[in-house]
Amino acid sequence: MNRKNKVFIDTSAFIAFVLDTEPYHSIVADWFRKCFREGVSMITTDYIIDELLTFLRCKKKVPMEIVLSFIVNSYSSGINVFGVSETLFGEAIGLMTKYKDHYFSSTDCVSFSVMKEMKINNVLTLDNDFTIVGFNNLLDGG
Repeated sequence: MNRKNKVFIDTSAFIAFVLDTEPYHSIVADWFRKCFREGVSMITTDYIIDELLTFLRCKKKVPMEIVLSFIVNSYSSGINVFGVSETLFGEAIGLMTKYKDHYFSSTDCVSFSVMKEMKINNVLTLDNDFTIVGFNNLLDGG
């Protein structure tokens, strides 16, 4: 990858990165380090951050101090958090309709719309939905 590259970060990659007990933690952590080292633009959405925080607090019962620390570090680390507009949300609903046989989540469809809008082809995810719609999952093959 070079400095011009952009990578979209999905919820599952954040979870694996944040929780060292996750099976793919070391692989995902290596990718994060590589992206930071090579100056790759790492992008996510406010929907992904919301999904991640909900998972950490409600499912994993992570203490609030750790969750708050993650929020601060995310915004100050150079990860670009894209705020989703009503227009992009509308496009996401259109994708849910287009791919109705796949049962994609609304958050995934919002991610697809943002990636298309920002011309991002690469994604860090443990979710195969992104490859179904034609994006390149950097974690394929581990």
